[in-house]
Amino acid sequence: MSQDKEFKVKEIKEYHFGNMTIKVIKPDLTEEEYQRRHKELERATINLLKSKERSKQEAL
Repeated sequence: MSQDKEFKVKEIKEYHFGNMTIKVIKPDLTEEEYQRRHKELERATINLLKSKERSKQEAL
């Protein structure tokens, strides 16, 4: 957590796959912080899709 503010834990879920356990921690965020993070995720998704499309075009 380099740039993010400290947050409280709202929920922890554990998933078990064979010999592996994954813990997913859901933070208790304010609505503003949730919206900021969601917009950042949307931008990252758009950039990823654009990059993939460019790679497809270059391969042709």
